[in-house]
Amino acid sequence: MDVVRRELIAFSRIFGIDVEELLQPVDVVLNRAVVSAFEEWAEASARAGRANAEQEAALERFRAVVRDQDGGEIRDALEKAIRRWVVSTYPTAEPDEAVEYFTLTFAGVPKHDPRWQAHYARARESLTNG
Repeated sequence: MDVVRRELIAFSRIFGIDVEELLQPVDVVLNRAVVSAFEEWAEASARAGRANAEQEAALERFRAVVRDQDGGEIRDALEKAIRRWVVSTYPTAEPDEAVEYFTLTFAGVPKHDPRWQAHYARARESLTNG
């Protein structure tokens, strides 16, 4: 019996698993692993949702600022800022399509607009393959 106890303790230390867990049926341990993995996903999903809401709110604040400004100068400044961001964030991408896509997005061009769709498709390809 003492040998079994020592082996159980050794397995516990080697694998970093509590002795009590080593004594549990496999299906109980697997069920806990499934629940734990789901909870990890749910937490990540909640964080992504909060980040998305924060991004959307920032975009609306940005659009409100842009609406109050002169169009031509603002568009030039915006395109330059977007280009710098695209080049620094996606150094191997072709920036022109991404700049146009982000400019249209920031300007509030609806996603069903053919211009937005065309630039989105090309920008996505450039940013993911670049």
